Amino acid sequence: MDTKDIIAEFEKWNVKGDFSGVFSIRRDMVVQFEQAYGYANYGEKTPNRCDTKMGIASGTKLFTALAILTLVEEQALSLDQCLGDILDIEFGNIDKTITVQQLLTHTSGIPDYFGEPDSDAFEQIWEEYPVYRMTRVADFLPLFVHKPVQFPPGQETSYSDSGFLLLGLVLEQLTQQRYQDVVEERILRRCGLDNTGFYYANRLPQNTALGHIIDEETGDWRTNIFAISIVGGPDGGIYTNVQDVALLWKQVFYGDLISPTMRQNMLTPYTPMKEEGRNVFYGLGIYIIQREDGYTHYYIIGGDPGVEFFSLYQTEMHQIVTVIGNTGKNIWPLFCAIAGNG
Repeated sequence: MDTKDIIAEFEKWNVKGDFSGVFSIRRDMVVQFEQAYGYANYGEKTPNRCDTKMGIASGTKLFTALAILTLVEEQALSLDQCLGDILDIEFGNIDKTITVQQLLTHTSGIPDYFGEPDSDAFEQIWEEYPVYRMTRVADFLPLFVHKPVQFPPGQETSYSDSGFLLLGLVLEQLTQQRYQDVVEERILRRCGLDNTGFYYANRLPQNTALGHIIDEETGDWRTNIFAISIVGGPDGGIYTNVQDVALLWKQVFYGDLISPTMRQNMLTPYTPMKEEGRNVFYGLGIYIIQREDGYTHYYIIGGDPGVEFFSLYQTEMHQIVTVIGNTGKNIWPLFCAIAGNG
């Protein structure tokens, strides 16, 4: 799909003009199209800019995976190492033989901590666990360690935010640093991501968009400050902009953050997703589409109340398509139209 076709799909999806965020297309890191829409702050009617920072929810998992892989490169960790040999926590129903690779590829059997995969369920968690108290990775353990497992490790595939929380604890254990500091030191600084960070929702820096939850029937809005954890963690919540996302892709495919061998491991299609009609696989912290035309596409995606995000790397054109939204408008139809059917 060339730039003109992608823009046409975007305009078809945004026919009502209600998208708020940034839409970007870059080829070989050169901007082909980039436009900001809507407001960073609906109360003040502050317009979004192309360099506005926004939350990307589960897009954060790529940062977590990369941090883990740097430790593997340093031989401080191995992908087949078991959780029970690394962590000293209350495991509850979690199988101590689960490996690091099973966490990265969503084959651990650990259930998501918020239960059903929808934003309402995610928001309801914070009625019992106030968002302002969820500042450490370990604070999330009571939400899932005693839940029944979905299947024995390695036997099936099921997306698990909880699994990435455990990867965050692995990073903390092996570095003796706070998770957010590990990613800051190992990924953000080394990749030159100056507009990316784990910002606290109640003290966002300049040129950072609030997430907004819009009532589709009334048009009323509210910010998502009470609907997401106060600071991002291993499973989601980092803030960034489209420029830094492009720099991250450049590092993943061409940089020296990880070795060529580790890059090959990361981009290997390990386990298929349960998604009808699409040849989609989990790599290590990344999604992989094996297309019928012989090309392979890679993507990261995320959604929280008031947050929607995807970034797609199209290998045949060295093209990056990124959409970051700050109202929770469903971007999945747009993503499917651009990514194709696999």
